Amino acid sequence: MNSLTKSHPLPDSVAPMGTQPFFLGRQPIIGRQGELVAYELLFRDSADNLAVVGNDVTASAHVIQHVFADLGVQAALISNQAFVYALQPDARSRINTVFMCVMFLGGALGSLLSGIAWHLAGWEAVVMVGAALPAIGLAIHMMRRK
Repeated sequence: MNSLTKSHPLPDSVAPMGTQPFFLGRQPIIGRQGELVAYELLFRDSADNLAVVGNDVTASAHVIQHVFADLGVQAALISNQAFVYALQPDARSRINTVFMCVMFLGGALGSLLSGIAWHLAGWEAVVMVGAALPAIGLAIHMMRRK
C-alpha cells in the first residue's frame, strides 16, 4: 500500500490523487428530533479546515480513496495480528514485535521502490510497482499452497 500512498510529493498541478496533503473533516448529521444520525466525511486540503474544491468528483474520490485505503490496511493488520497471536500464546509479545517490524519494513520498501520508480519513469512506473508487489505476494502464496 505504501508504494501508492507514500510516493514522492508532487506539486498539485501534476500530483496524482493521494500524493498531496489530505485532511478529512467530520460533520454531524442531525435528525428531526435533534439526535445524531450519522457523520458526513468532508475533504479538506489544509489543516485550516478549508477546502478549495475545483471538482466535486475529485474531492469525493479523495475521501473514498483515503477512507477505504486506511480501512483496508487496518483490517489486514488486525486479521494478521489475530493469526499471529494464535501461533504461540506464550510468545505473543516477541512474535508481535517481529510482525510489526516486518510490516514496517514492507511499508518502507514499498515507499523506497515507488520513489525509485517515480524518479526513473514517473507516475506510471509507481502504479506498476503498486500492482507488481501484491501480484508477487499472491504468487508466493499460491506456490506455498501446493
